Amino acid sequence: MAAKKASRGLGGAGEEREPPLQAILLADSFAALFRPVTLERPKVLLPLVNAPMIEYTLSWLEFAGVGEVFVVCCAHSDQVIEYLESSNWLNQTSFRVSAIKSCNAAGAGDALRSIHERNVIRGDFVLVTGDTVSNMPLTRVVKEHRERRKRDSNAVMTMVIKQSKPSHLGTEGELFMAIDPATKELLCYDYEDKDRAVLLDRCSIPLHNDKRDCYIDICSPEVLSLFAHNFDYQHLRLHFVQGLLVDDLMGYKVFTHEIRSSYAARVENYMSYGTISRDIVIQNSLTYRGVSIDVGRSRSAKIDPFTVVGSGTIIGENSEVSNSVVGEGCVIGSNVSIDGCYIWNKVSIEDGCRLKDAIVCDGVIMKSGVVLEAGAVLSYNVVIGQNFVVPAYTKVSLLQQPVIVGQDSDSDEELECSGNNNSRSGNTGIASVSEVGGAGFIWSVGEEERRHPVAPILKSATNNGLDTSNAESAGESGLDSSDDEEFEEEVEATFLRAMHENVEEDCVMFELTSLRLTHDMMDYTYCANALFYAMMKYAVDSSAGDDQLLEVTEGVIEKWKKVLKYYLRSSDAEIEVILRFEEMCLESTKEYASLFPNILHLLYDRDVLREDSILRWGSEKEHGDESDKVFVKKAEGFLQWLKERRKEKIEG
Repeated sequence: MAAKKASRGLGGAGEEREPPLQAILLADSFAALFRPVTLERPKVLLPLVNAPMIEYTLSWLEFAGVGEVFVVCCAHSDQVIEYLESSNWLNQTSFRVSAIKSCNAAGAGDALRSIHERNVIRGDFVLVTGDTVSNMPLTRVVKEHRERRKRDSNAVMTMVIKQSKPSHLGTEGELFMAIDPATKELLCYDYEDKDRAVLLDRCSIPLHNDKRDCYIDICSPEVLSLFAHNFDYQHLRLHFVQGLLVDDLMGYKVFTHEIRSSYAARVENYMSYGTISRDIVIQNSLTYRGVSIDVGRSRSAKIDPFTVVGSGTIIGENSEVSNSVVGEGCVIGSNVSIDGCYIWNKVSIEDGCRLKDAIVCDGVIMKSGVVLEAGAVLSYNVVIGQNFVVPAYTKVSLLQQPVIVGQDSDSDEELECSGNNNSRSGNTGIASVSEVGGAGFIWSVGEEERRHPVAPILKSATNNGLDTSNAESAGESGLDSSDDEEFEEEVEATFLRAMHENVEEDCVMFELTSLRLTHDMMDYTYCANALFYAMMKYAVDSSAGDDQLLEVTEGVIEKWKKVLKYYLRSSDAEIEVILRFEEMCLESTKEYASLFPNILHLLYDRDVLREDSILRWGSEKEHGDESDKVFVKKAEGFLQWLKERRKEKIEG
């Protein structure tokens, strides 16, 4: 995801030549959200679709026209510097990259103070973290910032923001911004953790909860001076930005630049790791095969088009890998099922294992019959014993869970996460076999981590003591707001154009992903629902009568099942589609009411809906009102057939 390369000075013909644009890249997020993985390796070197995160950030900065980058290395600084040297980033002449060690930095403020002490920044600069993935051009935002600075010397920062889906009022940690519509000046930046009435009193301009902070900033040199003279500044947003907004004495100002079509996202937690990985995979799938040439793959193994497999990996008989990323040198046995997972390098997965929406780090060994449930994370070199079931959202590491002393992780999310940090205590070592049947300690899951697992929080998560209060934006699938209706209309228009112009399925998928990112629909279920509606509506509109409807619908589903299935990432998502179909039969496309069981069977035959999802839908409806059982009764024969089929499989 890189934009076209711009000129180094970002100045056009006839304009006064600006010095080469510089950037400061913080190679540490100062956050504990990727523990236990980041206790052993810096976050910026964690693989994102088989390439270190920092590769995406540096590649984007180079192609966006930045001439010089200072990489501030904090936690695991030696590993970061070693990588930069081995990857040749430090040896370029046209795009200069320098590594600066700041091992004692406890936050972004300390890191920026170390840059200020070296006196290497000569003008305006870009400030990003090494977990940023973007393709946005910088020319326009830098030009806006510089022109604004000429008019107002107090305009020291321009923050890049993006339109997003509005948060639900009252959600913990919800970001509110107040932006002057005329000048784009940021007047308020705060969270719902505080009393909302206080925020409203502070700003006369309405508050927005539909803007996402991209954590890409264009800064003037004064920003470094402000950090150097105020040691209370550690967190870029909670301390620095909020500090400037309430400081009437100095008069410094922060402005915003909103992007619409460009991609800009930060890998902040496990959930965004999964979302961004999938975005990269779908874009790359349009230009190259995701499976390396030297993958040892048996004839009966199935790998779907939206899976990336690294070189030297071996996949055994009758194994299936879908919607996943597999690294290099992995050995996957026979009859293994992997769906929605991120398998790193040199992982061994023995016969009969089942993995769903999980992260498996380098060197992990999973003995035969292991089940890895949604949201689980296995850190480096963990061994999971035979037939062991790793519960949903569990983390396992060879390191014991550190004890944080004297720090408030709730009020300041940017905690130092280096493995040798003094803030953690307790011995580390190999776990006894009793915890996971092999080698590894089971970690308790923190409040912040519960809200942002690699997999969307399931409805049953509350039974495991998980807090789902802030999972609404990631897990809800209802399409009821005006923004959702606008998104659905755009999806339908895209689908209709594809039908009329005979556009390839892969191209449609790319366009739908662009729409999803533009509307900030983090949950793929929104796309699935909108696309399903468009498909079924098209079939109704294209049929001469009820006699033709089933035949036309069958053709539409057959043609677009690959695209629809891509967005159906879970059993919950499939059930949402069935519920949407019920709603359509009662309202917008009543023609389908009598054909409901036929269409349900058709979706099953075409592998769009799975047996488990359909039976779950029927089971959940059993406890509802009679009015809610109309279509369950219509499909009663089909449901009974599925139950008998399942029973035969078990007995056979």
